[in-house]
Amino acid sequence: MSRRGAPALLLLAAAGAALAVAGLFLAPDAAAGRQVAATPSGRPGSGAPAPPTAPVPPGSPAVAYFDPGFLRKSAEYTRAQVTFLLNARALRWAVYLTLLMTPLLARLAARLERRLPGRRNAHVAAVSAAVLLVTFAALLPISFASGFVTEHRYGLSNETTAGWLADALKALAIWGAVTCLLTVLYFALRRRMPRGGWAPFAAATVAAVVIGVFVVPVVVDPLFYRFRPLADPTLRRDLVAMAAREGILIDRVLVMEASAKTVRENAYFTGLGRTKRVVLYDNLLEHASPAEVRQVFAHELGHWSRGHITRGLVLAAVTIPLAAWLLWTLHGRLARWPRFGLDGPADPAGIPLVWLLLSVGLFVAAPIEHVVSRSFEREADRVSLELTGDPETFIQGERRMAVNNLTSVDPPRLLKWLFWTHPTTLERIHAAEAWRKGGAG
Repeated sequence: MSRRGAPALLLLAAAGAALAVAGLFLAPDAAAGRQVAATPSGRPGSGAPAPPTAPVPPGSPAVAYFDPGFLRKSAEYTRAQVTFLLNARALRWAVYLTLLMTPLLARLAARLERRLPGRRNAHVAAVSAAVLLVTFAALLPISFASGFVTEHRYGLSNETTAGWLADALKALAIWGAVTCLLTVLYFALRRRMPRGGWAPFAAATVAAVVIGVFVVPVVVDPLFYRFRPLADPTLRRDLVAMAAREGILIDRVLVMEASAKTVRENAYFTGLGRTKRVVLYDNLLEHASPAEVRQVFAHELGHWSRGHITRGLVLAAVTIPLAAWLLWTLHGRLARWPRFGLDGPADPAGIPLVWLLLSVGLFVAAPIEHVVSRSFEREADRVSLELTGDPETFIQGERRMAVNNLTSVDPPRLLKWLFWTHPTTLERIHAAEAWRKGGAG
């Protein structure tokens, strides 16, 4: 491939992304997905069910638990989001290839050398920032269509346009800074330790992951959401007592004011050491019964008591060195390919190549990571059932939250393999039913 013909890659990917975005705005059935259907418990939604534009497969086991109108709507929503996700991935790779195959970054690096002679770390930081901004701008239409337009169209978002853009820029600043710092370190090691630099780079990456898990709950999350202690004294007492039965001593339960941005209901466990915490969405507290809240809280306690974050960090400490070695080896070889026109692996113009290899590697490794994540979630579900002894509430909560969140409850196997970090809703319901029949004993 010549440098002169490389922009065709970007044009092709951009055309595909534009078609996806245009399809979102112009599809005749798009307006049908604006509201969430009624919940199984009878709480009314905001509008009529969607027309049968995506028939439910005959004999689908999900029909035993969910209304066919909801199943059609959730399938449409999932299809739209998967389309955006795949288009965004293709466009990202095309941007990296285009920047790599054209002389733009080489000219920028040469100009930086003239103005800042010898300051190679500054050159790498500047080129990294340029690649980051170009990629962000190229992906912005898809991100907006997926994260704002589609969410509003299906009645899942309360966010304003200004609020969405502000969050996008904050995320760009935070994670862009981390990415640029690690890229500067990578190329500094390329210059000073051309053979074994992958080892200290892996160690630094592991350290960054551990620090990130520790500080994100107290530094990053408050930049996007407000948090407050759980106000209900009776519910708080119940949840603290449940945690004590699981061997966890907590003195407060945090509530995230998610309703400012979304109608989704959720909870999560996060942090490390003193920053460990279980966080409940205010939407969950508003719409779920106390029994359902206890069930969800017990699931998050399962993550805590079984050490899932710590176990995940151990797995990261094992796999990151292997990934760093593979990246170091592949980049070292490809950077010497004459078609790329790079001055070796330490050339800052090769930053898109490094990021492309990382992105492809993460995409390939994601299904394996999801297998581990799903096993953790199943283990947390078992803890929830054991702590509460209430499979009926578990099933009721799974059904109600799936409808409220417009979840694809029984996705195709390929989609599950590629994207699902949790067991499907149908799998979780069946697991609770099996526990009720014999697992409890």
